[in-house]
Amino acid sequence: MENNLWLYQAYDVFANYYTGLKIDYICIYIFLAIITLYYARKLSTVQNSQWWKDAITYSLIFALIEGVRYLRGTDYLNYALYYKYEISGNPIEFVFNGLQAFFHQNNFPFWTILTFYSFCWIICLLILVKKEEQHYIKYILPIALVFSFQGIECFIRQSFAFSFLFLFTLYLLKKSYIKATLFALISLFTHNGSIIFILLILSIYIIKNKAISSNIYIIIYIISTFLLEAQFITIINKIIFILPFLDGTLIGGYLTNADRWFGDEAFRDEYSRGIISKLMVALFDISIMALSFLTIKRNKSHKTNIIFYYNLFCITNILLQLFYNYELLKRTFMTFYMFGAFLIAYIMQSPPKKKYELLARQYIIFFIIIYYIKITLLAGNQLFIWDAIGKYNFNL
Repeated sequence: MENNLWLYQAYDVFANYYTGLKIDYICIYIFLAIITLYYARKLSTVQNSQWWKDAITYSLIFALIEGVRYLRGTDYLNYALYYKYEISGNPIEFVFNGLQAFFHQNNFPFWTILTFYSFCWIICLLILVKKEEQHYIKYILPIALVFSFQGIECFIRQSFAFSFLFLFTLYLLKKSYIKATLFALISLFTHNGSIIFILLILSIYIIKNKAISSNIYIIIYIISTFLLEAQFITIINKIIFILPFLDGTLIGGYLTNADRWFGDEAFRDEYSRGIISKLMVALFDISIMALSFLTIKRNKSHKTNIIFYYNLFCITNILLQLFYNYELLKRTFMTFYMFGAFLIAYIMQSPPKKKYELLARQYIIFFIIIYYIKITLLAGNQLFIWDAIGKYNFNL
């Protein structure tokens, strides 16, 4: 990082570019929403070769739209400059470095490799859902995307690495441990911070047969969201000394500077939310927790996979709320928020038996629509590669 300090001096790589509303952006993302709903329903029913044709067609549309974005997301300009000047990262991340070098040496523009990364992410998600419960795709695909756009656009390498963790999770749950290990290693050699995601998934996997009561989760969630301040996490300073395998890795670098990332100075006031916003999110999250647990008990479900996703969403979401104002931890736990889509899909398979269940489901749908409008359609930066003119032209 120090060797590339000149990049940070020459460019404000983490600048925000507020464009206001642009008609091309709005039309493209409304189109993406429509085409996602269409293919989500279709992919829930078609079989074999037709499924793959439709999956690849949709994935290419999605990947192209995400690939031609411009200056959007925290890491965009940073990685664009690394690509332009052929700067390699940590040698252990040879999968990522190798792909960057291949695209660069063959004179592909930066947007093409972004398209490739986006394609890998979406096709791996679709494979995971197909192998789990294909008929859930009509719910999971659109909902998962709504809660993933920010991560995909902000954290380029992390999201690409997580593509392989979809397959790691798939084979882990199928007890195909050799294949699971293979995809875990590919993810690690793409972004060695993936070790944290892998450890979280493995920790939840250990209790995959036990659906912890939603009452317990909800109580802890409320305490984490409304009562606790998380400034006590400077304890991480002590933990790093018993984690020697992180030495020399990206995540080890973060932990070496624990005060910067986890101490009082890491607390970001700009991430703070008002009470109304917290209440709206809490009602959404609690509805998912309560309804999914109720459905699991009502169906006497022995399908351990849905129990795994239930525990994964609940535990990581509690941690997300607790550490919401800490950039690195928020970034980590927010990645798992999209797995709420698996629970919503499971809930929607059974008709509601009580009026409050119907109201909760209606609120879940309402929240998803509002979230998409606010976070995606009304995003502050709405640039595409064809907007790289004038003050936005960085000759990338």
